[in-house]
Amino acid sequence: MSPAYDQPDYPGSVRPIHYECMFCHNAYPKIPESEAHAASPEMTFTEPLPHGIDCQRCHGPGQRHVDVASAGATPEAIRAAIVNPKRLGPDREIEVCLQCHLETTSRELPPFIRRFDRAAFSYVPGQPLGDFVLNFDKAGGNNSRFEIVNAAYRLRESQCFLKSEKKLRCTTCHDPHDIPRAAAATEHYNGVCQNCHAATVQKAASGPHTKEADCVSCHMPVRRTDDVVHVVMTDHLIQRRKPEGDLVAVKPEVVDSPGGGYHGEVVPYYPAPLADTPDNSLYVAAAQIRDQRNLTAGVPQMASLIEKYHPEQPGFYAEVAQGYRAANDFPHAIPMYEEAARREPTAFRLVGNAGMDVVARGQGSGSPVDVGEGCRA
Repeated sequence: MSPAYDQPDYPGSVRPIHYECMFCHNAYPKIPESEAHAASPEMTFTEPLPHGIDCQRCHGPGQRHVDVASAGATPEAIRAAIVNPKRLGPDREIEVCLQCHLETTSRELPPFIRRFDRAAFSYVPGQPLGDFVLNFDKAGGNNSRFEIVNAAYRLRESQCFLKSEKKLRCTTCHDPHDIPRAAAATEHYNGVCQNCHAATVQKAASGPHTKEADCVSCHMPVRRTDDVVHVVMTDHLIQRRKPEGDLVAVKPEVVDSPGGGYHGEVVPYYPAPLADTPDNSLYVAAAQIRDQRNLTAGVPQMASLIEKYHPEQPGFYAEVAQGYRAANDFPHAIPMYEEAARREPTAFRLVGNAGMDVVARGQGSGSPVDVGEGCRA
């Protein structure tokens, strides 16, 4: 079952599907023009919905490609009218996969924050992924857990990946257009491994390192995930030795208690290193506040940066307002909500949050852009 539905205390069978869910689990849907802004409610879709991942998720918008081909252009012009990931540089190519497959954790952290000036479905393959979304990790990393979202994260921790000088990428092993059948999979993946490790096989007359051996079963074994305990999947952390014990043994389901989970510094993970810019500093501060993982440090950090840089994006003001609100500091939360509303009057989600606090506390600026009035609107 989908995450959260399998919990015994889930209150019902209906929940909102936000844009960030749809981003990875379907082709890009159509959304109302009024909600294209990043600060929108992010739950409204226009019928009909796409039925699965399509070509454009990896190759970018295809209409120009179709138009050029239909006009009888040269093969070179037709190819140039659409993104071919194989022709991208190594960073941009792997980011076509990382747009959906790079998460540091399924727990509250946050694992990523989409830049506030980017609409939900505006990423185009070939663009730097860091211009669209920033990924975060807990201090010290997440290597003690094997989670269902960790395929790319674990691969990037592997020595094979780190020492390959960007030659080892997702498409080194996986052809997105073809999944090898089980009978051919072992031979296929062994061949990939032997591209670099042929000398190991040649030296081994017997034992585990023969040409017929299954490299993946030892070095990338199937394991039961720690977070979705009914699932077993390939661990993409390439290890010298197979971990001890029964890797698919049944595990008890563990659900974090309210307020539980990791609490501490949230650090930039990808892109790395993260450029030292005012905007990036603000996003790092926002990551401390999101999900209330590091409020004590994050709220004053964000407030100080806002005072220093006066950013244009309303999202930064909304983030610090949420932090103040979580700390029950309403006198500081309300003006930040109001400032977010001033900068983006159509951001009803932000205005609504502010309005609830204003109504609850009976406070407000009384100005023409008072958030209470915005909420009633």
